[in-house]
Amino acid sequence: MNSLALSPAERAQAAASLARFVDGYEESLRTRPILPDVDRDTLAKLLAEPFPAEGIGVEGFFAEVRDRIVPNSTTVAHPRFLAYVQGPPNGIAPYADAITAVLNQNCNFWQLSPAASVVERSVVRWLAGLFDLGPAAGGILTNGGSGATRDAITTALSDRRPDFRERGLQSGAPLVLYTSTEAHRCVDKAAATLGIGLDHVRHIPVDDDFRLRVDLLADAVAADRAAGFEPFCVVATAGTVTSGSIDPIGPIADLCAREDLWLHVDGAYGALFVLADSVRETFAPLSRADSIALDPHKMLFMPLEAGALVVKDAGKLRSAFAFSSSYLTVAEDDLMLDFMDYGPQLSRSFKALKVWAALRTFGVETFRAAAPPGDR
Repeated sequence: MNSLALSPAERAQAAASLARFVDGYEESLRTRPILPDVDRDTLAKLLAEPFPAEGIGVEGFFAEVRDRIVPNSTTVAHPRFLAYVQGPPNGIAPYADAITAVLNQNCNFWQLSPAASVVERSVVRWLAGLFDLGPAAGGILTNGGSGATRDAITTALSDRRPDFRERGLQSGAPLVLYTSTEAHRCVDKAAATLGIGLDHVRHIPVDDDFRLRVDLLADAVAADRAAGFEPFCVVATAGTVTSGSIDPIGPIADLCAREDLWLHVDGAYGALFVLADSVRETFAPLSRADSIALDPHKMLFMPLEAGALVVKDAGKLRSAFAFSSSYLTVAEDDLMLDFMDYGPQLSRSFKALKVWAALRTFGVETFRAAAPPGDR
């Protein structure tokens, strides 16, 4: 092949091969091993062999996928794959992702992706609405819950220290963040990478149900204030990875209101169970959170990557991440957002399309029906 474009015949061949692959793979899921019998020789050759000077063509590519990639891949979409809180992708997902690749929208400023900007706003508005975050709420699609939690803590830092951009953590007393001993490791990772430091993360013990103890949280905040530290953020969990426990969000929110602390809720695992009628009230206190991390690529059966951050005050998110530059000056538009101003990325893929596509294709009630029996 001497061109990066496919000929009409090659496009037809690729389309037919893709359709056969998608249909064949989905039809064979129940008969496939969940964990592959890894052919280490094949993978070693994949690692060692150089890319060919002359390409192997469309047929060769699909043959390699069939013979070398699929047999050495974990069957995550198998109905008995129950690990790591990772559901199988919904049926429209492969086609939505293909459309995303064809359109190749860069979801940074709206002139590069007008429809994508509106679609992402629509998805974020729906997610924020699930938790009644209010009319000022907003957010952004992320690569996952870890990125969403990092960006939420960044926003909390910016909100606490208006000069955070200029001076970092150098001004004022050392800032302290609180979470439980059962919290996801992304909290520690965010604290380490943002410069807060693990020495300034307090891991509060949990009760017999693995929920953060609010009395010990209050004691820790008081002790830190007395020692000259500045408490600034609590990260609660709505569905821990190890037990599925939900921290007492209401009492934690009460304490955060008294102590002027940002409340972030890591809901990547469990918060989207808010769609289930039987437990919806359990998640009602999340309406008091300043920010929530969600993972549509878990409980909404989206293919990776599809995380989300929703914030009660979208203006605070923008204040944390918006920068101006002469080469990215675009006209403001009330209908669309420049998502480059709501997160750390400039170049961004159209992650929102697959979420929007599934909600439009199947309807919200179909996702509610996916809740455990008796939850409707």
